[in-house]
Amino acid sequence: MKPFGDFGFVMGQISPATLAEAKAAGVTLVVQHRPDGEAPGQPTSADLAAAAADLGLHYEVIDIKPGELSVEKIEAMAAALTESDGKTLSFCAAGGRAATMLALGLARTGKASPDNLIELAATSGQNLSGLRPLLVDVSKA
Repeated sequence: MKPFGDFGFVMGQISPATLAEAKAAGVTLVVQHRPDGEAPGQPTSADLAAAAADLGLHYEVIDIKPGELSVEKIEAMAAALTESDGKTLSFCAAGGRAATMLALGLARTGKASPDNLIELAATSGQNLSGLRPLLVDVSKA
């Protein structure tokens, strides 16, 4: 799990075992951005959601295919973040979509500035500088 400031963590594919580690780190919300069946052998969203529920974690699926992004997905992420009272674990295949969606959701909620979000993404190993105009637009919406 790569820290994304005080907001939580981003990472690539998780397993049910990852969820206990996330809970111990203060995570209360887990958001999957990877569609089911994207790669052979990946855990299903149903299996991960069941494992999360067993630990008392809230689990959301806001799947994004690489290169596809919509206002509805950003709004769904912002809503999930608004309803959460702890840290968020945002994941996908390698962490890029996870960092992008966490940043866009946080920008939409006004919890962090676009420049701060770009810096936080960089510390998690993701370069979101090219998304600055979108982060600015989303934060003004």
